[in-house]
Amino acid sequence: MLYEPDEIIRHLKEQVVKATPRADGVPSAMPVATSDQIEAVEAKLGFELPPLLKRIYREIGNGGCHLGPGYGLIGLPGGYDNDDGWNIVKTTNDVSDGLEWWDRMVVVCDWGCCMISCVDCSDDDFTVFRWDGNAFDDATDNEAPSEELWTVEADTFDEWLLTPNVNSDTT
Repeated sequence: MLYEPDEIIRHLKEQVVKATPRADGVPSAMPVATSDQIEAVEAKLGFELPPLLKRIYREIGNGGCHLGPGYGLIGLPGGYDNDDGWNIVKTTNDVSDGLEWWDRMVVVCDWGCCMISCVDCSDDDFTVFRWDGNAFDDATDNEAPSEELWTVEADTFDEWLLTPNVNSDTT
């Protein structure tokens, strides 16, 4: 099912407003990113981010613990990160290092326990996959990923963004 981008933006803004701040003081959403920051990230990654993801960064926040499902939407450098600077560039580059088959995938969410959500930026629907790093085998998965490594979380990035956030009180 396709959703209107404005509907998703409105839903995410409501999700952020309703969220209870984290005990450690991390805000529900970081301050918005600039178009220049987004362009710099796209240059570092070597491909464009999904249009809706760019809108979220510009209109709602540069990532946040209550943006989208899981432990939140990972931001650009200077925004919400996994921990100690693990933003979408660093996380994506670290996970994809040496994997030729990892083409135009970007990490957008860390679920913990070596599991992350990745958006396929080569797909017009921006399918979201769950990467299970626990299943990674250096001997076989460097050449081509095994079935255990990837599962489809959502057929579209839009659909994924509307997944209830099981890790917060804003379901």
